[in-house]
Amino acid sequence: MENGILRKSGLGLMQLLSVEHLTKSYGDKILFEDVTFGVGDGDKIGIIGVNGTGKSTLLKVIAGWETPDVGMVTAGSRVRIRMLAQDPVFTPDETALEHVLGGDSPQLKAVRDYAAALAELERNPGDSAMQRRLVAANQRMDEQDAWQLESDAKNALSKL
Repeated sequence: MENGILRKSGLGLMQLLSVEHLTKSYGDKILFEDVTFGVGDGDKIGIIGVNGTGKSTLLKVIAGWETPDVGMVTAGSRVRIRMLAQDPVFTPDETALEHVLGGDSPQLKAVRDYAAALAELERNPGDSAMQRRLVAANQRMDEQDAWQLESDAKNALSKL
């Protein structure tokens, strides 16, 4: 265990995320100082600590929700960092899956556009404009390599 980070390294060869010398404090209270670690392809990590020691703040810094006092977070070019808040705010009719897929990344937009086009075409199967919209959405799914995203999200949610 280094700096409160429990790390189990897999056989991964590619560095996905690099955290270097992160420090964060509020007033006189230092939550974490000089935290450095990397996450490689296949790594499994866990953050362990008692309440109030900065675990959530560390994740917020890594996700870009907060800025560190010192240090930097670098993600690989294909890495998208997403974080579900400890106390997420859901709209009344929103499912957990819809919330997880509700981000603004191009992949998530492609998944939502495809699902909407498919649903509309099911309601109006003879509508040629909807057929063209579905073809375009299908192409965006290919371009964004997003076909596995919804399945991965469902799998992750089922484990939670």
